[in-house]
Amino acid sequence: MKMTITFNTKGYDGFIDFIKAYAIFMVVFAHFTPSIAKPGYPIWGGVQVPLFIVIQAFHVYKQAPKDINWRNVFCRVVFPFVVLQTLVWILLKFPPIINSNYLDAAMLNGWGGYGPGSYYPWIYVQMLLVIPFVRPILEKTSPVVSAIIFVLLSAAIELACGLSHLSVFVYSRLFGRYFFLLYFGYIWSKYGITLNARNILISMFSLGTLIFLAYGGNNNEPFFVNISTPYHRWPCYPYIALLLPYVLYYVYSIMRRSSVCKKVIFWLADCSYEIFLVQMMVCIFLRPSFFGIMQNKLIIFIFWYAAVISLSFYGGYCLRKMNKRIIYYYAFKKNIIINDRN
Repeated sequence: MKMTITFNTKGYDGFIDFIKAYAIFMVVFAHFTPSIAKPGYPIWGGVQVPLFIVIQAFHVYKQAPKDINWRNVFCRVVFPFVVLQTLVWILLKFPPIINSNYLDAAMLNGWGGYGPGSYYPWIYVQMLLVIPFVRPILEKTSPVVSAIIFVLLSAAIELACGLSHLSVFVYSRLFGRYFFLLYFGYIWSKYGITLNARNILISMFSLGTLIFLAYGGNNNEPFFVNISTPYHRWPCYPYIALLLPYVLYYVYSIMRRSSVCKKVIFWLADCSYEIFLVQMMVCIFLRPSFFGIMQNKLIIFIFWYAAVISLSFYGGYCLRKMNKRIIYYYAFKKNIIINDRN
């Protein structure tokens, strides 16, 4: 048995957009939904960051080696992130508005900044810096040999981090734990996703490892640094990059029959990064206590949940429109071409 999903490396690919839409929906869902409502979450929901990294690596690999557009990276990724982080830092000066103790504790526990998931821009930029160094390895060796090299390097990076007793604050901002995903980004761009007997076996072993790491205890030093997302480790990535996409592709093949679903997928994918930024702010400012006047805990939760979901998605849409205008104005003034959609 052999099945292959191929991607359009010359232009738009609807399935890539679907994966991005799924991933950003899981980001918002994860940060605002109680754990009791997320059984088995590491298997189907806690995969959003690895999926985003594989997709971004895929976009880089499908371009020429020197085609990383750093202007685009600054305008689309770095600038809005720095602006929002600076805004929170300023508002920390007003304790009635925001609980600085809560934020400081969250930062030290692995957020990487103000807001859940704020470590992502840090690792994204590091990924772009690392790819030029590993790309020759991938292009000059076979997929099997390069896979072995990446496994050894990934294990060595994790062991070095564990032995050096890096703090979670530092470790969460380093790209090292996601290094193996660069291999899968290249495989997606070059060969697509192939599901054969060997890859199924590897994926099932990877899934078993993910379950063990997620539910079998989080004390695995020095082999891994103990973090709140123990399923974001290199042994878990074959499942996320090989087997899970086939499940998603089955869902996508059904949803793409609807023109409405296709529009929603495109919109979520196009605004995914802005939605991610806005949900960080919403998580900080809009606490359930804002609805305390309603007394009933269930009603408070319903109103708060509806508010944070709506604000995250609509706010992301508005921020995307604003950022597009800034990018296009800058491109027009400088007479340059900027691709703002990867």
